[in-house]
Amino acid sequence: MTHLLSAHVITKHQGHRIGCSGASFDLYQGEVIGSVGESGSGKSILMRMIYGNYLSSFGRIVILGLDVVGAEPKDVLALRLNTLGCVGQFLEFVSFVPTFEVVAELLLAIREEPQVARKNTESLLERLRIPCALCDREIDISKFKAGSIE
Repeated sequence: MTHLLSAHVITKHQGHRIGCSGASFDLYQGEVIGSVGESGSGKSILMRMIYGNYLSSFGRIVILGLDVVGAEPKDVLALRLNTLGCVGQFLEFVSFVPTFEVVAELLLAIREEPQVARKNTESLLERLRIPCALCDREIDISKFKAGSIE
């Protein structure tokens, strides 16, 4: 199994506050992991550090051999273009989006043929136990509230 991502003791200081403290995990090809916690617990900050929007105050984030914390901006941009995608939680600017487009956006962005993207998207949804019947259904994503327990 290919080792995709290593995060070791990731910490982010934001002034006198700690936005994320000591997160560590590994991700291998074929795995799906989640970050769970109450609002304000640092989940979004963790994702922004992995994506390279925020620099970690401490720790290492290695994605396919690239240490994101110490990488040149051009290398982080290349990683985003070719490997990494991030869907933020603040999607109020979009009212209705077909589920297929949300899930398959990264595949389409790397110029995968729509039929291949559909097949791969359906396979991923099946692995996550999400009915593929939802692929073309529009969802009102403004109703979703990420980052909190309700």
